[in-house]
Amino acid sequence: MRRKLKNQGFSAIILLVLIAAISILLIYFYYFKSSGKIEEWVKKYTPQTSKSEQTVVETNVKITKEGFVPQIIKVKIGTEVTWINEDKNSHQVISDLEGLDSDEPLLANDSFSFKFEKTGTFSYYDDLNPQKFKGTVVVE
Repeated sequence: MRRKLKNQGFSAIILLVLIAAISILLIYFYYFKSSGKIEEWVKKYTPQTSKSEQTVVETNVKITKEGFVPQIIKVKIGTEVTWINEDKNSHQVISDLEGLDSDEPLLANDSFSFKFEKTGTFSYYDDLNPQKFKGTVVVE
């Protein structure tokens, strides 16, 4: 009889330890999930493209009061890129690449398109504000 009580006491202790361990794990994961730590860890250990750079097949580049968005884009050869002026001020897209020139300023909501037919890295800028408005298209 004594042996039976000892075994029941040992089993009860193991059960309490297991319940405590599971409770601690649940609290731990709840804390990490609610504090954003899990997302932070995933972002840290997942390869990502920077916010100003993205690989796309077809794309638009917004012209805002802050500049070109995205500032750097990667596209495949043959992709047509369209710049859309979402700013109230005029902007003129221009580059050393032949043909990459909007010819005249883009008014609000105007757009200009250019099809990239060769690979390379091509810089462009706003001819009306060349110091602030700069961008790059990488054609693969």
